[in-house]
Amino acid sequence: MLGLQGRVECENEEAQPRLTTHLRCTSQAIFLLQGERQNNCVSGITKCKLLFSGARLQNQFDPISNRAAATTDQRHRLVLNGIFNLPKIQTGNRLSRALVNGYRLSGIYTAESGRPFSAVISLPNIPFTVNGAQYNGFGGLFGQGSSNDQNLAPSIQRNSNYGQPNYRLDLRLARDIKLSERFTLELIGEGFNIFNRSNFNGFATTIYSAALPTGSSATNPPSLAAPIILNAPTNATPFGTPNNDGSQPDGTNARRFQLAARFRF
Repeated sequence: MLGLQGRVECENEEAQPRLTTHLRCTSQAIFLLQGERQNNCVSGITKCKLLFSGARLQNQFDPISNRAAATTDQRHRLVLNGIFNLPKIQTGNRLSRALVNGYRLSGIYTAESGRPFSAVISLPNIPFTVNGAQYNGFGGLFGQGSSNDQNLAPSIQRNSNYGQPNYRLDLRLARDIKLSERFTLELIGEGFNIFNRSNFNGFATTIYSAALPTGSSATNPPSLAAPIILNAPTNATPFGTPNNDGSQPDGTNARRFQLAARFRF
């Protein structure tokens, strides 16, 4: 048995908030090689914290308020993979041994914590009047546009909501067929997301929808001092509802199987 263990620590932090991404990460991996048939198992454990100061500020007059977890922040990730050469059967006739021997089973298991998302307010361009003159708003909480990263709910920290954890198991069964001393045919069967788990990576982010004050309209806009009403999302999708589980191998994250053959010489 041969065992190797390593630990890597890295830190990249700025003393002052800046428009950049910072990473604090502690990784630990254990490698194991055991047995005459070269069976092996590799495990990797990662614990990270990814901080984001933002490429686009929500409030340009308070840059430090933009500092929060990055959308790619993933605190924990466990990866296990191994290869197991199935034992040879010595009994039986030559044909039966040729059919059941020579198989190799391998797989990858991944468990990872969910990633963060922000709570946003759906706020369109709302016209307003000042001293009898009508103006068209630029949209957004601070008049900087209506994109989600500039319409964060002011009472909720950016990227403070975390999605569901993801779990995935991929398996492969392979067999080598010796055609001659030089030529080998390898038959491969692979399955992705064997348990067909829905690993969601997208969630409904709209927590409120803004509306014109009562009695106002596009042709009769409110005054600049009039309060804007916040309602529950009009699309009837509650905040935080999973709405996307796209991933490899084909963008759907659904269970998939494939067959392949490889000729080695």
